[in-house]
Amino acid sequence: MTHRNTLASLACLLTGATLSGLGCDRDPQAGPYSPLPIVREWRGEAAIELRPQAPASGYVASPEAWDKLWRALRGDEPLPEVDFRHELIIVAAGRDPNSVSACMQVNRSGDVKLWCTTTTLYYDNPLSFRYHFASVSRGGLRSVGGVPIAAD
Repeated sequence: MTHRNTLASLACLLTGATLSGLGCDRDPQAGPYSPLPIVREWRGEAAIELRPQAPASGYVASPEAWDKLWRALRGDEPLPEVDFRHELIIVAAGRDPNSVSACMQVNRSGDVKLWCTTTTLYYDNPLSFRYHFASVSRGGLRSVGGVPIAAD
């Protein structure tokens, strides 16, 4: 694998879809967005072949989906207990071994906007990718990117 520094920012995928950043479309009725605090988080690196395991929705909302994702990317490591009545797991999955961080904001209507930040090394044919699982309080959250939150 070769890599070289690049001045251009790499595009980051948050679970398979390009997402807006801080200047995202804002609904005047919903009000401005404010930061959505992370309650707890987990980061890691996995084989690139496992990248499709990241949910296209950008989140995990059920114990079954959480168990499946955790086992796929972290193997036999003990599964953290999550109360999905009160928590939602945001999943950011990069395209390569660059560090990745999930970023999120919520408006008064409970719509969550997701994006991610990443480091800027270029990788030809990456063998792995990095991911970030971020637990957030589910209270008041109704949608992610305008799509209602559904149980997985």
